[in-house]
Amino acid sequence: MNFENHSILERPMEINIWRAPTDNDSDIKGKWKEAHYHRASSRGYETRWEEKDGSLVISTEMSMVAAPIQRILMIDAVWTIGADGALNGRLDVKKRCGVPGTSAIWSQTVPSKADGADNLFRSWPC
Repeated sequence: MNFENHSILERPMEINIWRAPTDNDSDIKGKWKEAHYHRASSRGYETRWEEKDGSLVISTEMSMVAAPIQRILMIDAVWTIGADGALNGRLDVKKRCGVPGTSAIWSQTVPSKADGADNLFRSWPC
């Protein structure tokens, strides 16, 4: 992603539901591994874009899947890139019934090193 001939991200944005279990997760850790959350990946189905009020809005219907087990989440992701290059994201997440709960969905962006920033994480409660 570039803005004014400047690379904003080092690599594409990522959606992830896995994090290392903590002591508080001892009850659910086995269920997470059984559901293959540690091997989950995202899959896009349809992406649309439009210009709106001077911004670029990118909408994607996607899911998190734990191949070969099951679809875990359905996600409607909307990324808005402002005229000033500001990036905003919104995820509408629906968990499939019968799969173990998770405490957060993580979207990771890796800013360009030229920005002098490290990894940025945002979480949305499920």
